[in-house]
Amino acid sequence: MSLLPPLNLRFVLIALTLIWLISFPAKGVFFQFSLYLLPVLVLAFRQTRLLLKRDSSVILLLSVSLALPLFLSELWALIVNGGALSSDPFDVFWRLAMFPVVLAAACDYSRFSIRKLQSSLVLFAVIYGLAGIGSSLLHLSLNGRNVGWRATGLISNSNPFGFLMIAAALISFQRLLRAVTKKEALAFMLAVVLLLVAGVLSGSRSALLGGVLSLVLLLVLQRESLISFLGDKKKIWIFGGAVTLFLVPLLLLQMGYLDQLQGRILKAFSGDIRLQIWQHYLGLVSENPFLGIPHSAENRFFHHGKMHGPHNMYLSALVHSGIVGLAGLLIGLGWLVKRIICSVNTNKHLCLALLLLLCLFCFFNSSLFGNEMTQGVFAFIVAMILSRESSLEKGLSSPSA
Repeated sequence: MSLLPPLNLRFVLIALTLIWLISFPAKGVFFQFSLYLLPVLVLAFRQTRLLLKRDSSVILLLSVSLALPLFLSELWALIVNGGALSSDPFDVFWRLAMFPVVLAAACDYSRFSIRKLQSSLVLFAVIYGLAGIGSSLLHLSLNGRNVGWRATGLISNSNPFGFLMIAAALISFQRLLRAVTKKEALAFMLAVVLLLVAGVLSGSRSALLGGVLSLVLLLVLQRESLISFLGDKKKIWIFGGAVTLFLVPLLLLQMGYLDQLQGRILKAFSGDIRLQIWQHYLGLVSENPFLGIPHSAENRFFHHGKMHGPHNMYLSALVHSGIVGLAGLLIGLGWLVKRIICSVNTNKHLCLALLLLLCLFCFFNSSLFGNEMTQGVFAFIVAMILSRESSLEKGLSSPSA
């Protein structure tokens, strides 16, 4: 007999999903609370376990491709050098293999549709974006860190902030193309413009580059919806008005920000510190090319007293879990691309665009393995492609208690 009636369980799952959505960009206590309690609840009840079991092969594949190589690397180092195992392999398993499937199961059981999940993420991203734009224009620090002209708002770093803005802008853009009512179209038009402005103010080159290429991919894949949108003159006028309302005044008042962004882009071609970082970490690969070397302060790169990680997801996998880890990462990403392409899911094009954004952003910036922002978007992508708008389609209707 269930401890919670089905209606109450659905309410709790939706609440935890929303808490996770609003807290993963800024981390903190609420993020940790939802990250661990949501899977525990899904595992605790037979009804949700049935939905989780549906995609147990996905958990196994992502665990073997992403978490197992890191565990083998640490186990080898433990045998050879002594010491202790870290929590990194478990964190990768929990956040990148377990949690995305749990999120899909929770949404299916609680009948929290993917459209609502997307709308919630966009709403929360707009809140973060407004905080970032406001703090940037008023020269305030909302997170206790001074990052100069670049917008961060409540998020600790401007690069993840920019990544979230661009990811949410892509979601908003697809919803704009598919909008049925004028109210929905206007809401997502305003969201697209505001999120793009916040993304530009973040000064994140990797997020902007990934955003441009991902948008091109989305436009190509959604060309029929784009043609339909362009054929609606009212939507075009509303979109033009939204751009004028948000973008033109910002550009007129804050031309200095564009000069700063141009300077950062030009710096990428002359003297960017990433080249030194990559050279340092590539030199560590020879120590154990097959299984890699575990994270430690001794093998980190320091510049002017500041420690830097590899700043590249693929290099990070190669250094810390060797050829086995890099192969596992590529296999996992390749499987996900194949799963998306072969899917009949209506969000497949958006999932491909977001995955491209993630892969490009992680090439120049944060690793997938140690950054809550990229892990959150990865979980969101997997949940979108796994979740069914109705479990009845797969013969797994939510059982009553």
